Amino acid sequence: KLCFSPDSRYLAFSCPSEINRESDLFALDLSNGTETPLLPHPADDTLVGWTPDGRGLLLTSDRRGGSDLWLLPFLAGKAAGELRLLKPNFSYHASLGITRSGALHYGIHERSSGIYEASIDVNTSKVLSPLKELPSRFRTWIIARTLSPNGRFLAFSRGDKEGFQVEDLKTGQLQEISFSPGVCSFQWPVWSADSRQFVVHGWTDDTQNGLHLVDATTGETTAIVVAEPGSDREAP
Repeated sequence: KLCFSPDSRYLAFSCPSEINRESDLFALDLSNGTETPLLPHPADDTLVGWTPDGRGLLLTSDRRGGSDLWLLPFLAGKAAGELRLLKPNFSYHASLGITRSGALHYGIHERSSGIYEASIDVNTSKVLSPLKELPSRFRTWIIARTLSPNGRFLAFSRGDKEGFQVEDLKTGQLQEISFSPGVCSFQWPVWSADSRQFVVHGWTDDTQNGLHLVDATTGETTAIVVAEPGSDREAP
């Protein structure tokens, strides 16, 4: 669970702490590499996403017993206030993003083997065109697929290939993204707000894990966080 701040300066993520298996919330300042715990607590806190202004983080937490949706104020790389309960008994599978007006769209777990697109009126939520399935290559062997915020690029990984591909949905051009030798497994790509780059979590052959920053245009990759050898800390 990780995502860029709206200004792309911070990377917020949640992962198990070094003490127990419950997730905690952290912020990574990409300008200097500083990692800051945001919400140390025995509860299981999981990141959902940023508010549009970058001054708050949405998260789920079981600190009241069940899974609830909360808001944590954020300022200058740190938590900046008390948690605010937004919705009790909140259960979801994945965040689909938060609109400029602050509306959270999320999905529940359902089995699906395809990707579809449709036009909608963003002011009324009225569907303007019927669902249209994208080409068949986005089906059986496609995993970890994520659309860029501007709707133009689709980053995805295939089960029979290392690395990622980025498709320009406007031109149909495919960009092959290859990672450093020894990086053998990846999780979902997370786009920056400007759709120019994304982050993936990957493992190396010796089980080290880390975060890799990818330029969506050139395919250039940079390891921004790598666990120390022998570390048993799980990645975000």
